Amino acid sequence: MEDLPWGDDAANYATSVLVQLVEAAGTRRLAVMVRTDDDRASELKAVLETLVSNRSAGTWTVAADAAQQLLPWVAGSGEE
Repeated sequence: MEDLPWGDDAANYATSVLVQLVEAAGTRRLAVMVRTDDDRASELKAVLETLVSNRSAGTWTVAADAAQQLLPWVAGSGEE
């Protein structure tokens, strides 16, 4: 039997996928905001940097919290 890439805990794998998807969407959103001189870009960048540094460190709980904060930004709900 092949070992699953997430080991025994599928929740950790799901969290990592969510974090990586939100990171990609947040990076795209930040680029648009910078191009359009949106004053809120620095706020989004700070949360995105928190997500990236914690993803890199493997601190998935903190990275997931940052991803939750970024969801309204990347979803374009206007509730940023």
